[in-house]
Amino acid sequence: YDIHAFDPNTLQDEMLEIHRSAEMRQGKSIDSSYLTPMHYPENTFNTFYGIFKDGKLAGYIWTVRSGELLVINRIMGHKNHLDQGIMYALVLHLVELAFGMESIRFVMYDTLLNASEGLKMFKRRTGFMPYRVKWCLD
Repeated sequence: YDIHAFDPNTLQDEMLEIHRSAEMRQGKSIDSSYLTPMHYPENTFNTFYGIFKDGKLAGYIWTVRSGELLVINRIMGHKNHLDQGIMYALVLHLVELAFGMESIRFVMYDTLLNASEGLKMFKRRTGFMPYRVKWCLD
């Protein structure tokens, strides 16, 4: 497997194949918004990292940067590659990149509230912990 940034608007078919590879995600039916093509944002705040097997996208992570915060907006993997640890590899790669970004101090991956047990386990294994955050705007 190889991990690198990619342009999601050029790999729509492969992303849709990933989304459609499993009808259920974390114990829930996949949302219909994942099953149709969309135009992904093209700016310096949104970055997509893909994990590729023999040049084909097997999974991806979509990040959004906001000040010193890097948010995992979406992380998806093809059902046939999940047992190879691709989701862990994507998160670890992202955290490694974040340590090298001078302006990034925090990486956030959604919330633990209402998460399935499997997702809670994944987040704990990758080092995410719950924090209470108070947002202040200057």
